[in-house]
Amino acid sequence: MTAPDDDDRQAAPPASRAVASGDVLRRAVCWGVIIACVVALVYPAGESARRAAPPGTMLAICVLAFLLAAVGGPCLSHLAARARQGRLHPAYVPALAGDAPRIAYLEGFAFYLLGFILLSLLVSRWSHGSLEALGWCFAIAPVALLSIICRPGASWSDVRAGIGWHRGRGIVREMCAGLFGYLAGFPVLAAMFLITGALASVWGMPTHPLFEHTGVRSHVLTLYLLGCVGAPLVEETMFRGVLFHYLRRGHGRFVSALLSALLFAAIHPQGIVALPVLTGMALVFAGIREWRGSLIASMFAHALNNGAVISLALALAQSR
Repeated sequence: MTAPDDDDRQAAPPASRAVASGDVLRRAVCWGVIIACVVALVYPAGESARRAAPPGTMLAICVLAFLLAAVGGPCLSHLAARARQGRLHPAYVPALAGDAPRIAYLEGFAFYLLGFILLSLLVSRWSHGSLEALGWCFAIAPVALLSIICRPGASWSDVRAGIGWHRGRGIVREMCAGLFGYLAGFPVLAAMFLITGALASVWGMPTHPLFEHTGVRSHVLTLYLLGCVGAPLVEETMFRGVLFHYLRRGHGRFVSALLSALLFAAIHPQGIVALPVLTGMALVFAGIREWRGSLIASMFAHALNNGAVISLALALAQSR
């Protein structure tokens, strides 16, 4: 058998070149949409989502950071020891035989982000800032998922496994792993809290628009439902599920976790001051996702985090 000459080796079929150039264009459009959405969300947040830091804020943040590191340090040491012994095996699998095309996940995420912004604008005008109506903004997530699942040749079981929509090693065990992983991430959160505190001392404390409702008793249940059920379910599915899976099919663990974490932090309305602590939080959730494979663990950790933040905000509102 004769070896192909250089021209034969280098020439690609016209159809293959067209598909490759088409994928590049689709990726460029998707990333353009995502960046535009992030800019649209970050700019108003940076203008309005801060207030003056009260006296003693930095001291309180330092104490909180110390407590977080003290509680989470043993958990993180335990996981690190298991990793050194070769007993910590990540359950996430980036390559699945019947999975949807990689570009489908990026398109689905871009569609979700754009749809979320448009729905938020419509809902804010229609409901005049009603807290209950904000839940409708999450309705875009199932549509974005359908755009991935309905791709020709995609297996629902493999798409579900790639996103992380499965029981893992059992619901209760995954929830326990989510709690342990969240505690193990406390040292990371402690470091990010210190950076956020330093920024807040210069630019003011970040706030979330939902906290404007903490003084209304009738809104307490809605706050917990949105923060501890809606947000973990939708945000973990789209960020640690869809976006992380897209990134992991082309990049390593750390790069994928960092990129998804930065995007997660940037779209939140607290502004640039909260970017470090939100990025640290998302890095912890991404680490849990890589470790467990299933989204149950990171969803539970996300719910615990939001529940703690809402409870603290309610307690502060009632003490005024």
